[in-house]
Amino acid sequence: MLVDCVPLVEVEDMMIMGKKPDPKCVFTYVQSLYNHLRRHELRLRGKNV
Repeated sequence: MLVDCVPLVEVEDMMIMGKKPDPKCVFTYVQSLYNHLRRHELRLRGKNV
């Protein structure tokens, strides 16, 4: 919420997957979060310079 990350996977979908989530889904989600947070960090650094 603090960095405005959009949830790609609904809670209900994760509950349906149980203990065996789709690896491609998890990878895509983590990659999306990483890229978003990296851009956020770069914006913050740009403001501090």
